[in-house]
Amino acid sequence: MKRSFLFLMSLLLLSLSGTGCGLLNIPATTTPTDIPTTTLTPVPTATIDWFPATPTAGRTPISTPLPLPTPELGLGEVLLADGLAPAQAWELPRTTTGTASLSEGVLTLAVQAKRGYLTSLRIEPQFGDFYLEVTAATSLCRQADSYGLLLRAASTGDTYRWVITCDGQTRLERIRGGFASLVYDWVYSAQIRPGAPAEHLLAVWMAGSEMRFFINGYEQFSTREPVFTSGGVGFFARASADSPVTVSFSGLSVRAVDIRLLPTKTPAQ
Repeated sequence: MKRSFLFLMSLLLLSLSGTGCGLLNIPATTTPTDIPTTTLTPVPTATIDWFPATPTAGRTPISTPLPLPTPELGLGEVLLADGLAPAQAWELPRTTTGTASLSEGVLTLAVQAKRGYLTSLRIEPQFGDFYLEVTAATSLCRQADSYGLLLRAASTGDTYRWVITCDGQTRLERIRGGFASLVYDWVYSAQIRPGAPAEHLLAVWMAGSEMRFFINGYEQFSTREPVFTSGGVGFFARASADSPVTVSFSGLSVRAVDIRLLPTKTPAQ
């Protein structure tokens, strides 16, 4: 019995001794060394401007000196010395829109209706290549109200229309079959006195498809337009709102343009 007890104790001691040795043989864990990390500096990226500002186009008045009757215009014989006479040669409407009257060499268009449009036309004689001058005087005219000339007109529905506004702009339109289309777009002019009263000398030079337009001795623009080759002349006034418009025309004269007298080719737009 005693021997058995001692044998069991020996086995227990051996077992514990083996376990202890296993524990002692476990390698100690080492504390990991911190690996230095590189801090990345962000590279700045270019900012994209999806809507870049665009420069605003300035409206520069056109002011080219007019070579009044000189060989440069190729002026020939006088076709109309007093183009406003006789009164019977002009259409002078009297309607609810307004009235056109001619007295002592002055043709007056008085628009009374809201957004009214009034014309006076002289169909005969017909002009093809010509130089025209007339004085336009505004008595009542403001902002976008307009007035001007009808040129190479077969009627008020088939004509060129040179438009001048009372806020200082001018352009050329073509009316065909009663519908207006643009020939030369708006330009601001330093020669147009805004509002009323104001007086301007208007001049037009036409030879074939070439056209030049002048105000107070300064060329405003030139262009080419081949649709209408000849016709009568006339005037118009138009109210842009509900204010009345009154414009008078005087001193109309027309001279022929002889292209054989032109020293050089006329400028084209």
